[in-house]
Amino acid sequence: MERKEPPFIRELPERNASEHFGPWINEAKKIAFIHNSFYIPEGFKELMEIIHDAFLDKGMILYLLPSKDLLNADKKRLSFFDYFIPYDKDVALLKRLENEGMPLLNSSLGIEIADSKVLTFLALKTAGVPVIPSFISPFCYEGGHYDELSFLGEIEKSLPYPFIIKEDKGSFGEGVHLVNNHEEAKMLIEKLNGRRFLFEPFIKECRGKDIRVLVLNGEIICSYRRENPCDFRSNIALNGKATDYTVDKNTASVALNAVKALGLDFAGADILMSNDGPLVCEINASPLFLAAKKATGVDVASLLGDYVLSKIDQ
Repeated sequence: MERKEPPFIRELPERNASEHFGPWINEAKKIAFIHNSFYIPEGFKELMEIIHDAFLDKGMILYLLPSKDLLNADKKRLSFFDYFIPYDKDVALLKRLENEGMPLLNSSLGIEIADSKVLTFLALKTAGVPVIPSFISPFCYEGGHYDELSFLGEIEKSLPYPFIIKEDKGSFGEGVHLVNNHEEAKMLIEKLNGRRFLFEPFIKECRGKDIRVLVLNGEIICSYRRENPCDFRSNIALNGKATDYTVDKNTASVALNAVKALGLDFAGADILMSNDGPLVCEINASPLFLAAKKATGVDVASLLGDYVLSKIDQ
């Protein structure tokens, strides 16, 4: 029977898939790729096509599933899949999958920590990983707000303007703000309406540039420089450009230790090359790696596929 390559399968499967794709699909490994139900970032579709093709070449079928479709799936249906790749931050769902014994790329705890700039800072600081020195905003209950800002005055004694206010949650550079004076800081904090954030020094020599290091299974698979001459943030989503870059031994150690501290199998470590040495800026537990392949030529999707197969075959 002629083999038909499956497109993205976007729903929980039925066992009769072989009627359409041929009997070989029953022998293929089934991979559930979990994405957010309500937000699809730019470049996601192209990334999925690359992963789909790389996995298909290795005998794996990629099921592209919104997280909402898994909320009520029982263990029998979940067990259809050989492996789960979460590119979503629905920690409650991921913990439930773990409780059911489902194998995940990256643990729910690692994803939870990486999703929080505050928890990432604390985890790296505890592990002795060089990280941007930061101050954590006071906790405010949901629905509340900061009705007085005396803490800002305390921060100003330690951080000269301009400095960074980085929201606890956010991707693609969103939620990272540069404030130039007291009034700008005050207005921004009031606008955040009680949401938690970090105060960080603005490292001028790193304006608009950093190093992204991709780590898989405790090894660096590629690294590249991101630069943006038009913004203080280097993110590709903000028109930053990527070029191949080989990290030195010290920077490699910082990146590897940072990912290890969060217990992640696959992650991107963003490093600022400051005058005082490499400092971890953020850890991304679900990195979009289109720029990586274009800049370095490394086939990240294929390497990821090899790793997934090795975990399934254990």
